[in-house]
Amino acid sequence: METKRFAFIAGNEVFMQFTLGPSQNQEMFTAGLQSNPIVVDITDMGIPEGPLTGWIWDGNTIRKPE
Repeated sequence: METKRFAFIAGNEVFMQFTLGPSQNQEMFTAGLQSNPIVVDITDMGIPEGPLTGWIWDGNTIRKPE
């Protein structure tokens, strides 16, 4: 696996760079970052700390899969 580099853009301006080195999760992160992800502030949503992989965004909140 090679190192991947991503630029985060808001509007038309780069605000952050992210480098992802070879790791177990590189394929998952790369696929997610290349799929036009949505970034959501979950600070006040009452969502527990910890992994949220597989949880569902319904447009308003994030919920545990059934």
